[in-house]
Amino acid sequence: MAKSIDYIHTTVSSEVSTTTSTGYVEVVESAALTPGKTYHIICHALCEGSHSGSVFLWRLYDRTNDAAVADSAILREPTAANETESYFFVGQITAGSEGGGIEFQQQAAASRTARTQFVSMLILDLSEMRSSDYFLVNDSTNTSHTTSFVDRVSTTRNTTAGDEWLIFGWGAVSMDSTSKPTSMTLSYTNGGSTSTSNEISFEGEDATELLSYYVSRSFTIGTSGSTTWKIQSKDNAVASDPNNYEASTILGIRLNAFADFGTFYNASAVSHSASAFEEDATVSYTPSQTGNNIVAASSVYVPGAKTYAAFSRVQVGGSSSPNAVPDSQRNGVASDPTDKLPLSTVTTFSGTRGVASTVDFDSKRANETTNQDVTDRSLVVFSTELNYDSPTVTGKMRRPGMFRRGGGRKTSKRMRR
Repeated sequence: MAKSIDYIHTTVSSEVSTTTSTGYVEVVESAALTPGKTYHIICHALCEGSHSGSVFLWRLYDRTNDAAVADSAILREPTAANETESYFFVGQITAGSEGGGIEFQQQAAASRTARTQFVSMLILDLSEMRSSDYFLVNDSTNTSHTTSFVDRVSTTRNTTAGDEWLIFGWGAVSMDSTSKPTSMTLSYTNGGSTSTSNEISFEGEDATELLSYYVSRSFTIGTSGSTTWKIQSKDNAVASDPNNYEASTILGIRLNAFADFGTFYNASAVSHSASAFEEDATVSYTPSQTGNNIVAASSVYVPGAKTYAAFSRVQVGGSSSPNAVPDSQRNGVASDPTDKLPLSTVTTFSGTRGVASTVDFDSKRANETTNQDVTDRSLVVFSTELNYDSPTVTGKMRRPGMFRRGGGRKTSKRMRR
């Protein structure tokens, strides 16, 4: 039987509203985890608060260890009351013996209301993969920003030319200044050449805020040997009280380890001039076996003005996935005209052997009077089935939006929620 990775996909498709300000309240809990297993978590949620002058909290809680997931909490003063903004987290836990799963939680400000409209939380069990085919590295060295990019979490791997890697880069910052934005970028070094991509920028609304974001994209390895990925961050201007770097994580997955995968990445900007959703990335994907598939989508939204906002969604075969909530709830809202905000999410879908699925990543602007750009458009689709028992991988891709197909057998049992 072919090997495959397992996952739990936990979603929210209708509003969860709470007024408790003295502690966290559950929004949703995943299916139970297996004690002793290590799980990799990628979470995107759309959350809002009822007042733009109050601070609201969201986090993940690990029931199996009866503890908050490290670095998962954010504290946010909404840019605009009753409008959603994104919660992001990438990390890992080793399940304890207390039972249960991973909870997404929220806490309201005093006399206010916290709401979560949407959650897509993917919990991956990668234990069937070879250790050389994935990695997660984390850094939690709290330090004040300067105005120059400084390396945060970093990893160097031995990679093979032609292989493709899916990279998630996440970082958290305490916003000690409400007038000096922070920038973060993803650095890639291979074959003696270094490039940066997916630069984001964000400004705080309150000096007690703790904000975090992630981006994702695929990389095609150019030269066999050492490859280094880094998260870098800085403040964009000198502040009397600089913003503080808190933590960062890089999760890497070698896509060639899977029976099927497809990728799209384009750093160039597209300008959105219409009020309807427009396609930012697309992959035509035909799986070699019937089974489950994972989608990671990301882009960077450049609003150009404070309070301008964007919507983004993944569609599979013309239907929004995992549900249609992102069609009508904002993903990113600018706190500053210089903001560059990630539009990132994950989802899953079931595919049929030999039947093509068109997977699209779309976005649209909320402001209807000014064109707004989207850059660093990325879309990755891959099967949960691994290709370890397959002698070859055929149909190598060289153009964006195409897929690779590997040999494989019938998929093994999945965890699905």
